Amino acid sequence: MHSARVLLSTLLLSLSALTAGAGCFDTPKSNCAFACGAADECPSGYYCAADSWCKAEGTAEEFDCGSVLVDGAVSDASTIDAGVDADLEIDGGPDASTVVCGDTMVTGTETCDDGNEIDDGNGCDALCQRNDVCGDGNVQSIFESCDDGNEVDDANGCSDLCVRNDVCGNATVEALFEACDDGNEVDDGNGCSQTCEANNTCGDGTLEDQIEQCDDGNTTDDGNGCDTACQQNNTCGDGAIESLFEQCDDGNTTDDGNGCDTACQQNNTCGDGAIESLFEQCDDGNTTDDGNGCDTACQQNNTCGDGAIESLFEDCDDGNTTDDGNGCDTACQQNNTCGDNTVEALFEDCDDGNTNDDGNGCDTACQQNSTCGNGTTEVLFETCDDNNADACGTCSAACDVVQGAVNDCADGVGCVVDGDCLSANCAAGTCAAI
Repeated sequence: MHSARVLLSTLLLSLSALTAGAGCFDTPKSNCAFACGAADECPSGYYCAADSWCKAEGTAEEFDCGSVLVDGAVSDASTIDAGVDADLEIDGGPDASTVVCGDTMVTGTETCDDGNEIDDGNGCDALCQRNDVCGDGNVQSIFESCDDGNEVDDANGCSDLCVRNDVCGNATVEALFEACDDGNEVDDGNGCSQTCEANNTCGDGTLEDQIEQCDDGNTTDDGNGCDTACQQNNTCGDGAIESLFEQCDDGNTTDDGNGCDTACQQNNTCGDGAIESLFEQCDDGNTTDDGNGCDTACQQNNTCGDGAIESLFEDCDDGNTTDDGNGCDTACQQNNTCGDNTVEALFEDCDDGNTNDDGNGCDTACQQNSTCGNGTTEVLFETCDDNNADACGTCSAACDVVQGAVNDCADGVGCVVDGDCLSANCAAGTCAAI
């Protein structure tokens, strides 16, 4: 090879004279335009590779040059070894017979050569010309390692030059190439492998949170908000409590004061005096158990039939849970009926069969309204009434005994008839001297 380089150098000097000073390194025509000089020298912008070709900077060491251009002339290695004069042209450029599209060697005017003369979508067309377009959504595999349909580095693992730039373990899911990224390259049981691939098992009851939003121990959609692929599928506001994600669902996504907020989470406050009905049975304005039937958690704790009226829940408590006709039913609720002619003793003083106040001492609510000493005998409660509540006169002080004419009421004492008075003179309802 050394002898070939010497011969080539000698030839180049001669060509230089013939072309009026046009140097052999003036106009490179390809990725590898020259054989290296005797001392491994190459023109500016080129380096001498291990296979003795001057290759353009940026060209891979292993790139197969195949032939070399010298000021527009083509010569392969065998020609140089034989004396370099067989295929050289001074100004004509590559010999057409040496440029073959489809031979995997990029020569002459070729910008690529994928070993065929077919436009098979890899970025090299049927004429061995590059036709790759970064950002068209098609991966032209010779020149692109990815293509996400744009020329923007949008953190999905494909750069603006259509080159992969994903990094497993950086805690960013580059979606074109990663199913997950938990910030490490360790398989630590969260469903993300050391290569940023999913390795979870849906339905095993373990939440592998990099891949799964839920895991209820099965792969059925059983209405708790976790679907067959261990993804959340609840719908807040549909009236169904999907228990893995909702504490409540009142059929809407408004906060309407019943203890269920806009995200179907519990937001009641026990002890604020407002009964948030989805979570509280009562709210008496405190969180103490003060005997009214509302406990520390705003739940009902009365016991009907214990003889104690827990006023938030009971109208009455007669010490039993039977309906024994006293106006208190089996649930400790009032069930008397005023005007039915039956005195239900827990709630009525009287019942005269109506709800009128007809002067017999029983009012419209079946409560006693008689007044001893008013001069009117309210027959349900009085035997007599001599217009006073004294022991004098014809009626006892309690209006329950007729005493007869005792004529013992002093002047100024109420009376009904003259006989009630010592003076025997009942004037305008009052005993008076004659």
